[in-house]
Amino acid sequence: MAHPKITRTRTFVDDFEETLSLSLNQVHHIDELTYLYLKENKFSIDPNYEEKKARFRYFLSIARTLDDAQKRKLKTIKQDQKEKQASFNFETIKSERYLKKYKSLNLSENRYQQFRIKLDEIEKLSGKMFDESMTNHKLRKPYHQRFKEAANNILKDFFTLEELKTFNEIEEKDYQFIVDTRTGVILQGYASTLDLNKKQATQIFLYEENEPILNEKNKYLSEWEKLDLYKQFMKSLLSKEQFDRYQPIWNERKSVLEEGIISNNQSKKQEITRLQNKKQFLLTQYLPALCNWRSEIETLLDKNLKRQLSVLKTVYQEKIISIYTKHKKEAMRRYKDLFPNHFLQLEIELQLKALIPNAGYLEDTGDIFSYISPELRKVILESIENTKNIRIALNEFEIENYENTGGTYGGWTIVKRHPRNERSENLHMLSMLLLDSEPENNITAMNKVLHQVSG
Repeated sequence: MAHPKITRTRTFVDDFEETLSLSLNQVHHIDELTYLYLKENKFSIDPNYEEKKARFRYFLSIARTLDDAQKRKLKTIKQDQKEKQASFNFETIKSERYLKKYKSLNLSENRYQQFRIKLDEIEKLSGKMFDESMTNHKLRKPYHQRFKEAANNILKDFFTLEELKTFNEIEEKDYQFIVDTRTGVILQGYASTLDLNKKQATQIFLYEENEPILNEKNKYLSEWEKLDLYKQFMKSLLSKEQFDRYQPIWNERKSVLEEGIISNNQSKKQEITRLQNKKQFLLTQYLPALCNWRSEIETLLDKNLKRQLSVLKTVYQEKIISIYTKHKKEAMRRYKDLFPNHFLQLEIELQLKALIPNAGYLEDTGDIFSYISPELRKVILESIENTKNIRIALNEFEIENYENTGGTYGGWTIVKRHPRNERSENLHMLSMLLLDSEPENNITAMNKVLHQVSG
């Protein structure tokens, strides 16, 4: 991978440099196109940006760098890949596996085809049960148990009692194979330390398969809590002599967990630097420009609207403090005191939220928009366009700040894009209105919020 700003991903050059005999100039040009495409995908603030169209433009630009022979060869390679994928029919492989697995049911061809449809229904119901368990964890069950329950529900009116019995025997045999295989792995893993018997190894597998994920407050367990619960389980399972030999193993797992958190703490320094740089940019350039706009529209706001905005500012500050407190408390539970840079990151992010309000954090904006007439709304939204240059400057700074602090492109990236509609326009407008027209007052509000969480 030649481009210094692209990591953790395979690029067009990685895949085709050799097969297409790309020249050095072509490699550099395509690498640059890839870099620009990935950068735009991560940082674009264009409300009309569409990733699918951007990707099409990217490949079209690559095509323009290739000569005719390379284009023909690339087309052939792509066609061969498509034919190879078409020859690999997952459904056929799946069907053959099911045919072999359920052979002992002795179904006619017609009934087997109906049974295949039922199996798809079972998978869907099992998936639905899993989705429901994500919101109600008391419903959480291992896959084999969900599948068995879904199957018996769907097949009770399709199979005879004897066929249903045979089906359940097949599933139990399959599951027992998994249990025996995992039990063997566990026995082998602890062979030189704990000298487990088969029953103990099976109990460990069953515990790990259905390991608790929630505490008594219905919150996800931290890794520390999982580790402690696992230790309690092992103590109840092992003899005293075995548990004495297990203790060093548990201590090692605890050390690995601590080292992982400490390592993550070091890697946070990069993000801390970015946030500190961003804070400085906001204070020196972004905030003054926004406040200048805010002072220009101050005369357009009547007393009632100003009063409502004042109330909402207080609500907003209470909300972001609440979010900070919740996240800090959760971080203490998960990381103890081994992740100070994470707490520092939360603190700086809180300052930025207080300095430049984001109405998206408000769960309820009340009836604030009833105080803004359609005419005033139109005037404000049109005037916000005057801040476009400073918003572009902020975006350019974000890119520079990211790259100058070691940021690269590639790998798994999630980018949230908000559609441009009435709600997004209202929230953007409200965010701007929550600003004070004087920069110093916004800075005071930021310091006040910081003092509240530090006191």
